[in-house]
Amino acid sequence: MAAGEQATLAAGDSALMFTVWGGNEVAMNLYTNTGYRVVEEHRSLALPRATT
Repeated sequence: MAAGEQATLAAGDSALMFTVWGGNEVAMNLYTNTGYRVVEEHRSLALPRATT
């Protein structure tokens, strides 16, 4: 993670973001414990397809 942060800064960017799929508690805990915070969260619902 530190290497990714350093590469981000070296490239002139000021933020590093990750996409973590819901239910991936291990990744969520890792990022939270290393100082990352949630900036967006989405929910969806799979709808059944119509049958003919």
